[in-house]
Amino acid sequence: MSPFPIVVLALVGCALSVSAYKTLFVASDRGQVMAVIRAWRWRYLPGTLAALFGVGLVCGGLSEYVPWTNWGWWHLLGGMGNPVFGVIDLGSSPAGLAISAALAVVFPLVFGVAAIREARAEEVSFRKGNQKKSVRRRVARAIWFGLVHFFIGIPIYACCALTVPGLWLDYVYQRGYERAAAKISQEAAQAGLLRVLRARERELQVQQHELEVQAEKYKRWPHLASYSRHIVMDGPLRTMGGTAEEIADEAAHGVEYSRFREEYAQAEEAGVNTAAAQHAFYNLLIIVIVEIAVLAS
Repeated sequence: MSPFPIVVLALVGCALSVSAYKTLFVASDRGQVMAVIRAWRWRYLPGTLAALFGVGLVCGGLSEYVPWTNWGWWHLLGGMGNPVFGVIDLGSSPAGLAISAALAVVFPLVFGVAAIREARAEEVSFRKGNQKKSVRRRVARAIWFGLVHFFIGIPIYACCALTVPGLWLDYVYQRGYERAAAKISQEAAQAGLLRVLRARERELQVQQHELEVQAEKYKRWPHLASYSRHIVMDGPLRTMGGTAEEIADEAAHGVEYSRFREEYAQAEEAGVNTAAAQHAFYNLLIIVIVEIAVLAS
């Protein structure tokens, strides 16, 4: 047997082990993983299951009716399926069978630990910022999301089929981003209103101070004090409403965007985490299916 599959599995195993280690023991990575877990939403579960079913249909159809799509460099080296699952034929000897079975169990388990972190990394690469792109470019990124998996060794038919979850995850990202951005827009409008009110309050305080200085100077305190209270207490009720409403309306329509760009970046992170949660769940379903197939064989 060629040594190349063993070398590939060693490299993949090292990469998965490093990712799993960071997931468990590196605080920053662990924090990102927890954010993805918190972003899980049950309402997206049916769509994720439908995407998995769609992948199965496309894989079956292409494999059956377009035979050349069965090709993949991992298969050419003697491997089977996806290298991250560690499925390889090491011969019919007892040692070969035992090692093959061990690899087929250990690799998916390690990948399962790293699944959330890896899913988030892919969402950052292929989905983050999609809200700024046209539908055509988003579809192109979903196709590229599938095709790029060819480099990890999966067959061409599987690469084509991954366009289906790519499109679904793009939708999940958009929904997660829109929900977070809508909340931030509301907060931006409210903050714009508060800024106007506070600025007007400071202006009125200055006016009151000037009136009090004049009252002391001209010895007409009672009259000016009454006038001062009128400006401070009654004036805002008549004069500030329109200005505040205009600022709030402008803030709601994006004038406040530059002041809240960090918050909108957080909206992108919310979209990424929402999509990554479904992506990780999809990967975990695949791992379960592979493990069942390995145990059954």
